[in-house]
Amino acid sequence: MREQDLMTEFLRIGKTFNRDLRTMPTLYGSLGLWKISDVTFDADDIDILVPKPFLKSGWKELIEAMKSLNYELKDEHEHKFSNGQYEVGISFVEDLDDYAGLDYRQMACVNEDGCIYFQLNLDDYQKVYSHSLTDSYRQENKGAGDTAKLAVISDLMLASPNRPMHY
Repeated sequence: MREQDLMTEFLRIGKTFNRDLRTMPTLYGSLGLWKISDVTFDADDIDILVPKPFLKSGWKELIEAMKSLNYELKDEHEHKFSNGQYEVGISFVEDLDDYAGLDYRQMACVNEDGCIYFQLNLDDYQKVYSHSLTDSYRQENKGAGDTAKLAVISDLMLASPNRPMHY
């Protein structure tokens, strides 16, 4: 399963961020949604959120951490890395507040296989993908996928109305 391979790679990257950058990444995007729902969304990359300082004053250190994992910076403006097998996109977690009205400080913290990371829940993903429907750039590129994800999220939320806030 492609998602499991991507998740294993996320954990490898996350451990490096924990150790070398002393930060906890946030698992995001289709891979993060797969992780909490166990529904395959054909994730084709790894989306990671980090605190804003790592894309500003700590950018060089983040690039070095990625190089230590054999990743090469492919697009500095979009913060995209590749190692020939996996693509990784990095953005800052503080965007969640402006983008979808999420308080990133309330996300669940997960310790998996020695990697400590943050994880959104279904409610969070519903807000993110609902907002993405109003984003014209995203609609041109991933609109149908976002609509399908929202439908699955709604079904999952209806199936477990007494679910805990974080998975």
